[in-house]
Amino acid sequence: MKKCMRTVRLAAVFLTLILCMLFAVSCKNVSIGYEGYLTEKGTNTQKSLRMFGNWTKTGIGTHYNCGADAGPFVIFGLEGLAQYIRTTDEIVMLLAESFTHEGNVTKVKLRDNAYWHDGMPVISKDIIGGWYINHDEATSYMKALEEIDDKNFNIIWKDYLEPGDEAKSILLAQSTKLATVPYHVFKEYVDRATEIIENLETCPVNSPSRNVSFFDKNWDGDAATAFGDIYTSFRAHKVEGQYPATGPYKLKSYTETQMILEKNENYYLKDTVGFDRIEVTYQPTAAVANQMLAAGNIDYADGTPMKTVLESILNQNGSLAHYKILDQGTIGLLFNLEKTVWENDFVREAFQYVFDRELITATANPYAEVTWGSMSGICSYEAEKYINPDDFDKLVNYSHDQSKAAELLNKAGWNKAGNEWRDAAGKKVSLTLGYVEGSPFTEIATTVQSVLRKFGIETTLKSTESPTTLLANARINDSEYDFMLYFTALNSWGNHPGGAFKHLFAQMDAAMMHFPVNENDGHYSLILDKADGSGTFRAWDAYERIYTYSGSKLREVTADLAVGLAKKNYGVNFYNNVTGSFFNLDRIGNLPCPELFEENRNVTKIFSYDDPDYASVQNLNLFFGQATAYVLGRIVPRY
Repeated sequence: MKKCMRTVRLAAVFLTLILCMLFAVSCKNVSIGYEGYLTEKGTNTQKSLRMFGNWTKTGIGTHYNCGADAGPFVIFGLEGLAQYIRTTDEIVMLLAESFTHEGNVTKVKLRDNAYWHDGMPVISKDIIGGWYINHDEATSYMKALEEIDDKNFNIIWKDYLEPGDEAKSILLAQSTKLATVPYHVFKEYVDRATEIIENLETCPVNSPSRNVSFFDKNWDGDAATAFGDIYTSFRAHKVEGQYPATGPYKLKSYTETQMILEKNENYYLKDTVGFDRIEVTYQPTAAVANQMLAAGNIDYADGTPMKTVLESILNQNGSLAHYKILDQGTIGLLFNLEKTVWENDFVREAFQYVFDRELITATANPYAEVTWGSMSGICSYEAEKYINPDDFDKLVNYSHDQSKAAELLNKAGWNKAGNEWRDAAGKKVSLTLGYVEGSPFTEIATTVQSVLRKFGIETTLKSTESPTTLLANARINDSEYDFMLYFTALNSWGNHPGGAFKHLFAQMDAAMMHFPVNENDGHYSLILDKADGSGTFRAWDAYERIYTYSGSKLREVTADLAVGLAKKNYGVNFYNNVTGSFFNLDRIGNLPCPELFEENRNVTKIFSYDDPDYASVQNLNLFFGQATAYVLGRIVPRY
């Protein structure tokens, strides 16, 4: 046995030495430097981009709507009429040459030189059919779609729910993967769906679903069933040959571990697309990903690792730089309002004082901005942008004060015996926290558990593998979660407060938190106080019409929602998130502000909205603007 163990140890030492030698050879320890980046040639003669990605290993299917995830090909191959860049004010026109808003009509002109990957031209029927098959948020504001000719069509907006002109463009740009239903391929399904829609009666004025009805139609049970059958058949349809798409890259091949995308030479903006090939490695574990970055095997990677890990990677590879990028999200705790523990106002307020948010931020993301408010549905810097100063000041900032927390719990009837808090019924308080496994949530969850245990509240951690699973587990009745660690605010839908409240009410948080629901219309019945103290309102009614407001009215409604939610103390904010992007300077050119990494390639500057370089840095992030930075030549190979 001893001999066996000795052999294992020797083998382990030998393997470690070999790995160290390989790693030392592959890593670059000399920074390319500011002057070198501007004057020297790069090494990317193949003009390829190497990155990480995820896709369904069992097969990505034959078209986007078959249900399987095509991962990077979704980003680089599938398009809409336009693309918003999440954190800037920019909308990039793609398949659409222009939007012209005239009253309640938007005229859409498609590019004459836009083609599907199979060579067929993109026509109006493709876009109209895409909306008829895949209803999205924009179609709930539409009254009708009117084909003019192959390259022109009109959108007629509902008279009673017409968005403002800016919001119209944003809603159209949110349909980022609209071009996935070529009419020449899916004609039979589109024609059947069109027939159903055209034969439906207009939604009654007094219908509770009028505002959200697709194309202002009364979708009765028979129509919904018939459409469901069409949609099921559509999703099951198998396409032979090239995957239906229009974007700058075609899918060449994929396996369980690698996906290869090749430049679409028939693309309407091909002259500004710099990379000929994109080589995607299936997202490995964090440790392996970090090794690949340090070894120079990856050109772009999203995210900001823990500070010590980040600096170690940069120290090992002198050709890497890392930008910090402001995110429209706030990370914190969400209370499951189905649980009686949160019924008392004093309890929810007490939890605002329990945590040292500066310590949590320093542990999880030291580049982020600490926020001391309660959940308001919108991150603080977006709130400051969209709310009048007087209303913004009504968003209360708390502090780290556990004696204050204890005082509030006592007011709620709780008592502490020894180091155990007991509720008003004398029952020991034990909580279960749900979170998504992985950085930074794992580190934060562990800290939250430690803080609460020391404070006198036993806390059990329950991890999930993805946000989708967290949502599924949290939204069921009698969920095991008493509270959740996730984004207390997130705007993935552009530069409008409607995007933040869409995440809250229509995507994640409200369902996980079990906001009360009105039995008559099926929408949330949450009642909030108006910001100016003049009365109350139903939160859903304000959210449902938010894209119809502009100017001072939009600022007023945003304040009502944010201030009203914050007063409820339904969650605890920790920090406004900062993400980031790694780039290999040897192989990637045209990066903004290269002078920042002359002294430190760990770029710590966080660009604010009013900084002239804000947009150029923000659109580096692949998940904010998707392929637009590559389509427009903002990021190019260096050779």
